[in-house]
Amino acid sequence: MGKPIRDVTIVGGGTAGWLAASALARAFAMPGKVPPLKITLIESPSIPPIGVGEASLPSLHALIEFLGIDEREFVRRTNAAFKLGGRFVNWNHGPNGEPVDFLNIMNRPPDGVAGTVADLFLAFHPERDRPNAGREYARMVSPAVDLVDGYLGPFSAHKGPQSASVGYSYHFDAGELAKMMKARSIEMGTTHILDDVDDVEQDENGLITALKLRQHGRHAVQLVIDCTGFQSVLLGRQMDVPFESYERFLLNDRALVVQVPHADPTRIEPVTRLTGLESGWSFEVPLFNRVGTGYVFSSRFSSDDQALAEMTRHLGPRIEQGTPKFIPMKLGHRKRHWAGNVVAMGLSSGFIEPLEATAIYMVQFGVNMLIKSWPTQDYEPELAQRFDRRMNRLYDEIRDFVACHFYLNNRTDSAYWTAAREAVEIPDSLRQNLELWKQTLPATEDMQSQQVFAYNVYTLAYSPPGRLSLLACAIACKQKTISKPGLPGRSLPDERQRFFDEKLYSLYRCAHCAGIDHADAERSDASGRGSPRCCGA
Repeated sequence: MGKPIRDVTIVGGGTAGWLAASALARAFAMPGKVPPLKITLIESPSIPPIGVGEASLPSLHALIEFLGIDEREFVRRTNAAFKLGGRFVNWNHGPNGEPVDFLNIMNRPPDGVAGTVADLFLAFHPERDRPNAGREYARMVSPAVDLVDGYLGPFSAHKGPQSASVGYSYHFDAGELAKMMKARSIEMGTTHILDDVDDVEQDENGLITALKLRQHGRHAVQLVIDCTGFQSVLLGRQMDVPFESYERFLLNDRALVVQVPHADPTRIEPVTRLTGLESGWSFEVPLFNRVGTGYVFSSRFSSDDQALAEMTRHLGPRIEQGTPKFIPMKLGHRKRHWAGNVVAMGLSSGFIEPLEATAIYMVQFGVNMLIKSWPTQDYEPELAQRFDRRMNRLYDEIRDFVACHFYLNNRTDSAYWTAAREAVEIPDSLRQNLELWKQTLPATEDMQSQQVFAYNVYTLAYSPPGRLSLLACAIACKQKTISKPGLPGRSLPDERQRFFDEKLYSLYRCAHCAGIDHADAERSDASGRGSPRCCGA
């Protein structure tokens, strides 16, 4: 058996790098983890991080709880607002050409009844053959639709996160989250070096033995984690691992991003809004203090100037208060994610367009799989092969779900949307299931991987024109672990506290108080402010 690994070097910062550093530091600080692990993160002072999206899946709760970050402090620091799902607008049209919207919510029917509910909906519901069938199906299985319509959050301010009855995550400032994970990592002993990697040394077996740093000279390494972004400097360039492109499945290759103010800061919509435009789709991610927005599009159908003009029409004068920038996107993944003593995380490993906000989760998954497959200094190939299989399955699972959204559109008013339906290659795994689901509802045995999207997110039905369309896409993240800490006693500043409680943390009408809304009730916090009129039941 090989010698134990005592040293990990992470090259690259940003969300991926600091997530890997903080999670490894926390994992190897737990009882029973010996020997202690030295972690070094080398970050270029001249390359700003791209940053992943400002939303994630419900697994984010498990991450911040595992790292020992208080959820309410996370909300304060990152200007977070609730996310109950994604609202898809203008991806499909009704019989008169009107835009149809549907919700991807973050919870599913109770286990064992999903098929039954869908069967009953398709057999009896009066809206089953109408364009809004997906929305009505989601309303049957969750209160999330009505919460979204009411600009409400997932749980009562009186009872805290443990009372949430709908799945939820957050919209947040990814840069601030990276700073929190950086502080937590350094607090747990991670060494931070600001420097550029100019070259590497390799032994006769191809293992990287040292990094040559511009300022700090030679840095010896054991296990190396590549978080260098799309360039994949170590895994892709140095270890020569080829890239498997998804461009034949997905059209988009450019993104325009910009931060803008809220149109109405008193009404923060608790969903990511995803609007079909002429040559792609726009996203609006509402944080507490601003909106992160952008346009994901195909350069085959739109130039940068055309995309900016269309986004300006879409957002109106708000865009003038931001600074738009364009980001090239390379969709796909490295054919291997672990080669020798190099493991890639984040964009170095791969990328799928941010339609379902999976980027942070994929780093979480990769770190978790690395811990479960922890090698010795022999870097056992069997462990690397298992890691690669699991990562490739995850990429293909997410690819299929994202591709499904485009393939099932029924728009005929745009060359882009027609091509997204008719001119792209459909992955075999998705094509086979779509043919099967013409005959029956999806079942768990149909899925090759259900790490993120369980079978019931693919609940499908025939739409009136005879095409398959999404009936409901209720994200059923198997990693959904809602942390259950008590809310801290420290209160927010009065204005923030009032908004946080009344607009985001309110939910149910109290049955014991003659119908007084929690949102309207004057309540106290742990500091003793106020006296509640509502009983808080």
